[in-house]
Amino acid sequence: MKKKLIATILIVMLAITCMLSVVLLSGCADNAKYKIGILLYNFTDIQGTQIKAYGDYLEKDFDVKFVYVSVGSDDDSHIQGLESCLNQGCNAIFSGYNTAIDTCIEKCEEAGVYYGLILGDTQTTQIASDKLQSKYYLGGVKQFSGDPAATGKIFAEVINASNLTKIAGISFPPFAFVDGTTLFNQMVDDLDASKTLYSAGNDPMPFPFNYRGDYWYFMFTQEMCEATVTAMFTAHSDIEIVVGMGSGMDYVLPALRNGGHNNVKMLSLGYTDDVASYMQDGTLLAAGTNNYVQCMASMFARAYDALESDGTAWYSDRAKADSQYYQYAGADGVADYTILTSVAEVNDFKAFIIGDKANGPITNEELKQCMLSFNENATWASLTALTTRTLAQVKAARSA
Repeated sequence: MKKKLIATILIVMLAITCMLSVVLLSGCADNAKYKIGILLYNFTDIQGTQIKAYGDYLEKDFDVKFVYVSVGSDDDSHIQGLESCLNQGCNAIFSGYNTAIDTCIEKCEEAGVYYGLILGDTQTTQIASDKLQSKYYLGGVKQFSGDPAATGKIFAEVINASNLTKIAGISFPPFAFVDGTTLFNQMVDDLDASKTLYSAGNDPMPFPFNYRGDYWYFMFTQEMCEATVTAMFTAHSDIEIVVGMGSGMDYVLPALRNGGHNNVKMLSLGYTDDVASYMQDGTLLAAGTNNYVQCMASMFARAYDALESDGTAWYSDRAKADSQYYQYAGADGVADYTILTSVAEVNDFKAFIIGDKANGPITNEELKQCMLSFNENATWASLTALTTRTLAQVKAARSA
């Protein structure tokens, strides 16, 4: 009888211990020093999955917890997502977009919460001057290493090597993707200047239409993209190459396939898992995407330092508009934009950019060396250099 009683007591104690362990472990997950919200349209495409994967990696060595909230593209939905983060006790919020940015900064300022753009930058965003100078506005992140025209030059080189001359471009509206216009215009300028593919001699290359005056764009849905592609080919049936700058792999390439334009080549801003196969069959001449780890790292370093110092941390090599503010007008970080032109580069991209984050673009130890919270000698230049490393430079660092 005593043995049964002892066994029963042991079983009950074991059950209580297990329950306490579960409670403590789950509690630890929510008791990080800082909570940071992330607002994106979804967390299923490459930007969402990569940002979340890197957030999970940061949680391993920093006392932070990330909260991921999906939002719609309209102002109300975005503000609801922001309020959800505030209600969950977030100390900082990173948005992928400049949607309702004045209202978002105002709400964050009232709550004492930092706010930044991980997929947008201050210089191409209209922000009220008082909000721009808010202590709680962290700034944004410039893609294309701050130079979208450089990608236009690469695209021009790829097109020159293809021996094709009839090129069309399609993108999101210019107001939503300012860099796309800069990129495309530089590409056209370089192609005009080269003249190497035109057999008539010294004349500029023959484009099917005036791109600057007839810029094709669509409004963010597959249906609108397919309608625009149809209109584009109705106007110019002999197009040989399409430069898809509005999520080319997600929207434009499927639209070309659905429209029966199977022999048309493509250059894409955008990445999906089938990039390599499209390169192998000759459909895709180039593809590119943000280094989303670098976007996150740039913003996280600024947010963490601000939280640790109550907004007083400041890199010694950065100009400062006003000692009262953590940020200043135009205080944007920079991230690389990886352009892939071969299957070999795609394989390296998978291994060193979107693969295991401990072997990825920026390790936690590398980031700490560029943060004032961990290194009083850290500089803005060192953070910028870290967040603009190219695929080749990341590969070299990991292979050393």
